[in-house]
Amino acid sequence: TQAWSFLLPLLGAAVILTTVSFPNRALVGLLSCRPLMWLGKVSYSTYMVHAAIVWTLTQWLTLIMKVPHVRIADDNFVATPPALGLITLAIYIPLVLIVSYFTFKWIEDPFRKKAKQLVAM
Repeated sequence: TQAWSFLLPLLGAAVILTTVSFPNRALVGLLSCRPLMWLGKVSYSTYMVHAAIVWTLTQWLTLIMKVPHVRIADDNFVATPPALGLITLAIYIPLVLIVSYFTFKWIEDPFRKKAKQLVAM
């Protein structure tokens, strides 16, 4: 895990540098596809809602499903069996994207538009 925590920021920097340095390359085309553009649009909403959804699913797993916790390196984790973990992940990802869409549509975008109007006055 130590290596990944070091390598992932480097990979991200390499993607950004490549995209900026060679703007007409295939990578730009890939990063400009509709699903990734949409994900970029709702990314702040995703950031804002994901922790609440993780907390909600953790409570559901712990209190309703009675899944125990396990302590690893001073952190508590829900000890889901692999199948339940995959089902939870299959619920979590679409749920985050759906809630992110609605928080973008009903909260973030209207407030952003209103802020632009106020600044323009």
